[in-house]
Amino acid sequence: MDPRHPSVRFSGSGGACDIACPAKRTIIIGKHDKRRFPENVDYVTSPGWLDGGSSRRASGLIRGGPDVIVTTMGVIRFRPETRLPYLARFHPGFTPQGVAEETEFVLDIGQASATAPPSAEELRILRDVVDPERVFLR
Repeated sequence: MDPRHPSVRFSGSGGACDIACPAKRTIIIGKHDKRRFPENVDYVTSPGWLDGGSSRRASGLIRGGPDVIVTTMGVIRFRPETRLPYLARFHPGFTPQGVAEETEFVLDIGQASATAPPSAEELRILRDVVDPERVFLR
């Protein structure tokens, strides 16, 4: 079966909430576009920092929360005090403004810096070891 074109899709989160709520730390990886980074959502499958600040803990989620979001355009982190997202890095071929344009919510891009291009050895490992079937990498 080709994981890029599944023959069956199941409803629900596939257990994502059961992982995201008690986990000490989560790292999210995905494609970056407005559809995946909307201003608001109708339903929260896996709670992150909720309203920011201490709202996660106040809701009863005493562990973890998202640490970083690695996308096809850059790296989004969260400020320690407010838990608001900011663009930490933008990948080669992109600009901070371009990343912000593909994000529906306001994304702080003021301190973003360029991601260092991968070395030849890092590319080999990514292509040959991590993702030889090119599920994520193209």
